[in-house]
Amino acid sequence: MDSVKIIHEAAMEFYDLARRAKAKGDHGAWKEYMEKAYILEKEAALTMPEQQNNFMWRYILLRSAGWLAFQCGFYQEAANLAELGLNGNPPAIEKSKLENLLKSIQQKTVAPEGASKAGKENKISGFLASVDLIENKIYVRQLDTEEPLYILVPEEKIREIARLFIGDIVQIMIRENEEGAKYLENIKRAA
Repeated sequence: MDSVKIIHEAAMEFYDLARRAKAKGDHGAWKEYMEKAYILEKEAALTMPEQQNNFMWRYILLRSAGWLAFQCGFYQEAANLAELGLNGNPPAIEKSKLENLLKSIQQKTVAPEGASKAGKENKISGFLASVDLIENKIYVRQLDTEEPLYILVPEEKIREIARLFIGDIVQIMIRENEEGAKYLENIKRAA
């Protein structure tokens, strides 16, 4: 619990720095501090064991990390954290807050009626073999075909993906554009 508390406190310090940067109109610093706060809070939430003496804290940290992800624009990550909290047995107040987070995400991400995202969406499973931090690509060896696949990843997510998923079997949602380039939509460890 002590290490989780230290990580959480560091996350909140970055959150405070982000608020100060926003008040000064420094969007770049705000974004950088918010992302650091999110990454640390997510780490605290995911390393917090669910035990009788800290039962509520796990859900508080999951909700907090989810809202930080939401504020950073990482809607899928925010939804994953909220769903993780709701899949457990959260206290009523935290359950309500996690459900509110999911509603906020849905309002932000639902396309207007009649609009559709460009490109074809695919779901693949494979081994995340390597990460190219310069080109912002990940290399995945597909499980069913052994076919290698290079996927473009947003610059703001590449380091976190490298840290969390390298060497793991993952499920990836990709979007392919008209030229055949593949872009990461979502990634998670395979069940």
